[in-house]
Formats: sequence, C-alpha cells, structure tokens
Amino acid sequence: MIQGKEQHNQEKPLGSLKTSIGIAEVDSLKLRIPFSEISILNSLIVDRIGVYNFETGEELDDPKPRNWYKIEKYNQKGQKLYSYKIDIQEITLDKGNISTFLCIQLNSKMLEREYLKGISEETIKTCYDKLMKEKIVSFSLDTFLNAECTDIDIKKDVINEHFRKSISIFSGMSKEHKLRKKGVNPFTKKDNLGIEWSERRTATPSNPFLKLYSKAVQCVNHLSMIPFYQEYLKNGTEPIEHRIRIEYTLKNKKHLRKYGIESHRLKDILALSQDKKNDILKDIVKLHLNPRQPRIAKPKSLLKPLDMVLYNSMSYCIETTIIGKYDIIKMLTQNIQPPNRKSETKKRLENIYDTYIQTKSKALENEDLSNLFNALNWL
Repeated sequence: MIQGKEQHNQEKPLGSLKTSIGIAEVDSLKLRIPFSEISILNSLIVDRIGVYNFETGEELDDPKPRNWYKIEKYNQKGQKLYSYKIDIQEITLDKGNISTFLCIQLNSKMLEREYLKGISEETIKTCYDKLMKEKIVSFSLDTFLNAECTDIDIKKDVINEHFRKSISIFSGMSKEHKLRKKGVNPFTKKDNLGIEWSERRTATPSNPFLKLYSKAVQCVNHLSMIPFYQEYLKNGTEPIEHRIRIEYTLKNKKHLRKYGIESHRLKDILALSQDKKNDILKDIVKLHLNPRQPRIAKPKSLLKPLDMVLYNSMSYCIETTIIGKYDIIKMLTQNIQPPNRKSETKKRLENIYDTYIQTKSKALENEDLSNLFNALNWL
C-alpha cells in the first residue's frame, strides 16, 4: 500500500533504484478531481481556460477556448525535458449532470531519474509533491489518491536483442482488419522502431490500443527524447540497451469493468497486482494476434507415447504450414538411417496420418493446395 508522508520524503540515492524490467506499472493517465476539493493558487489557470474570472468570481458569458495549462521543464541549455498539463473542465457525468473538475495529464517523465519505474504506489508521492511545488493548485494527498482515472497507459519493459526481426513476425501473425484504425501498423524509422495495433485515441474495449517499441532507439535518436535521456537516464543504473517497451491503454470505466475492476480511483489503479495487469495484457494480445502455438485436437483413441509425439508433430505441421501429407512425412523422416528404418518410420507416419489426421478440414485444404503447388514445381 501507499506509504506515509515521512517515508516518501526520504531521498533515495540513484544507486539504490531497483530494475524495472518485467514489471508492469502506469506510464501515464488522466486524473479528474472535483473542483470543490481544490484551491486555486495561480490565476493563470482560470483566466487562461475561461471557466470564470479569478478576480471577480463571475462566470464568463463567452469563455475563451479551453486550453490545457502546460507545465514545461527545461535543462540548462534551454532544451525541453518534459511537460505535463492541467485544466479545469466541465464534464457531463453518467446521469447527464454537469460538474466542474480539475483535470491533470500525469506522465512518468515527471519522475525524472525514476522515470523507468513508472507511476506506482512507490513513486506516486513524488508526482504529488511536484504538482504541489508548482503552486498552481492545492489539494490534499488523500484527494489526489481518490482522483478518478481515465486513459490509463500501462507499460512493461523487457530486454530483447532481436526486436527488429520480431516486428515482421508480429505483422504476419496479426489478425486482419479492413479498417486501418483496427489493424496492425509497423514502423521502422531511424528514431522510431516498433509496431502498434489500433489507435490510442479511438481505442475501445473490443479494439484496444497495444504498442511495442524500442526504448533504446527512442532514447538516442528521437529529438524530443534525447535531452531527457542525457539528463536523467544515460548514467543511471537501469539498462537502456535493447530495452523494449510494451504499452496498452485502458480507456475508461467500461474498459476497466471488462476486467472486473470496479474502481477507477488512482489509489486502486496503483494497487492492481502484477498478475492482474499481465492477465489484461494477455487478453489484449489475443484480440490482435493469432495464437503463437496452435491447439492440437486429441486423436479419437489413445496412442502410445511415441505415436502421440508423431501425431502431434504432423498436426502441428498441418496447422502452421501449407504443406500436405507427402511433404510432411518427407520432412520428418529426412536424415534417418539406415534406409530400412526410414521406410519403417514412413509407414508408421502414414498409418497415423491416414487414421487420425487426413479427415481434418485443414489437412484436406493443405493437400489440395499442395497439388497445385507441386504442379507449379514450387519447392
């Protein structure tokens, strides 16, 4: 659970950071806090957004366009490191009632050196302290932890040296969609290497946003990321080389309820277990990718262990390729010596295939296709 104020205020040396590899945490989210629970400390946020006049307290008849109040941080060279946003919005609730909220776009870059750890129960007090330090608005830590969340991005980092090759594999294994917004989108630019499914803005529970990208490539090539990387990450204890980020988005209460999450308050989102976040990721992956390992149907009767191995091998070939009986048996028996043992094995495979496999619809389809390919002399 989230610790007390005294414990969170203790500064941790950089060397004490634990690796975040394999740990799923919040990367960013939107928060909303009832306007009645905050105090305005800086009139700019109100005058700029135009909900009411800060000096007189009168409502504006013709409010100015609503713009996020952006808080930006720069390094000594004047290069932008990161930003986050605050706004005051009138939001229509479930029953049609309109209420005023303070809205905050929170992201893990405000954690600076602890950025790679993400927003968690351990780091959330740092986010709160930074917001209060800006002296734009004021609210209690308890109010902050009870803020309602939407557009929740969950991140999980892994180390992988073959990510570029995996992009083409993911593309080939993706489920087909006629609409681009529901399909797969690989990208292999110098400063942006990865792949995504759906679009973050238009994602739904049935068509969720999922993205994998090289954090290592982004850190050293993307112009907006280089200053942040050099300032906070380059000499840190967390590995950057071959670091791959997995991200998925939970849009709203409806999306959370799909996974049995009834509360969308910040403290409850941060308390979600690793098992829960990984189960959600598993479900999202199923919606976008075909199974990596096909399910092999059981044969009609129990086979001896070796025959079951042969049955599973041929069934796997049927489900994952477009080759037929002759080519499967040829492949499985190559390199067997002496010739008489090879002949015996072929007969054994043919018997299993003819008895348990050949009537499967996929086997019939493969056999028909193989006849065409063989006529074409396609090896």
